[in-house]
Amino acid sequence: MMNRATNSAPPWGDFQFLPDELTAKCTQLIKAHHGTNGYWNVADLLWHDETRELIEKQANLQLVFRRASTTRQAKKAVEGYVFIITVILSLEVLASDFAGWGTRFPSAKRKARVAMDHYLQTARTRLLDYYLPPRGQQRPELVKSLMPSPWCAV
Repeated sequence: MMNRATNSAPPWGDFQFLPDELTAKCTQLIKAHHGTNGYWNVADLLWHDETRELIEKQANLQLVFRRASTTRQAKKAVEGYVFIITVILSLEVLASDFAGWGTRFPSAKRKARVAMDHYLQTARTRLLDYYLPPRGQQRPELVKSLMPSPWCAV
């Protein structure tokens, strides 16, 4: 699992069910977007009522957020924010069955839906909509970059 945000135990908490390949692909999409457009708004993306509530209720995400928001090292701050965005984006992808992830991982999809229903009731695909153009205008290579590999373990 992704342990790049901190040097301690993996900060996944209740989100250990997120497929490694999905979180890796979400991280790549996030970094590609911000690599082109800048990282100036990564903290702002988390400044949403339901997103903040999710972070506040998950001790591990809260710890990553606190470390990111109090560090004096910009790179460490960005890593923490990207980590949290990756968790939320992965939940959105699974719960919405984007690119077939929910079909590939039905148990993870159910868990993602529970998390979305509990924490992100009105923000179902807020980050997915941010990182990808509207569904009818998506570039095939962007969608393909988020698709599960044929050999992706179930």
